[in-house]
Amino acid sequence: MVEDHKHEESILEKPVHKVLGAADIFLWRNKKVSGGFFWFYCLFPATVLLFTIPVIYEKYEDKVDAFGGEKAMKEIKKQYAVLDEKVLSKVLSKIPRGALNKKKD
Repeated sequence: MVEDHKHEESILEKPVHKVLGAADIFLWRNKKVSGGFFWFYCLFPATVLLFTIPVIYEKYEDKVDAFGGEKAMKEIKKQYAVLDEKVLSKVLSKIPRGALNKKKD
């Protein structure tokens, strides 16, 4: 049995624009599909955290509040002091202040 290969073309025998067009379509499709997976990989962990953090917080609420509340306030006060020293005091000193005029009735 002899196979007839007259109608089959190899990729080298096809015109270049047809080969590149097919490759372009293939790459475009892969880009669209993989773009969807990117959002899946970003949203999946966020969804898991969204549902697990409240449950964990309710279970250990007293410990979290005692530990996190005190530490958070100390850290916030420390960061504000640094911000006030380095930035706010310099900015506020550069703002011109005129003499306060009393309102005339």
